[in-house]
Amino acid sequence: MMDWLSNWKERLIIVKPYTVIKWYRTAFKFYWRWKSQHKEGRPKVSREVIALIIQMANENSDWGAPRIHGELMKLGFYL
Repeated sequence: MMDWLSNWKERLIIVKPYTVIKWYRTAFKFYWRWKSQHKEGRPKVSREVIALIIQMANENSDWGAPRIHGELMKLGFYL
């Protein structure tokens, strides 16, 4: 185990500052790409519920979004 520590001076490499910055930027880019892919977000709405919303809006033109939402909640759809 200590064999690789005995010749640590031979294992040193000199890198340019630009190389270190490039490594950092690449790692940062991969981190944020990974971080942005794991959002849960709003749950999907089924096509049947969308069709019901459209039907309710067409049949009741004076209803707004809050009223339609309330009616859907009465029917057991919690959006």
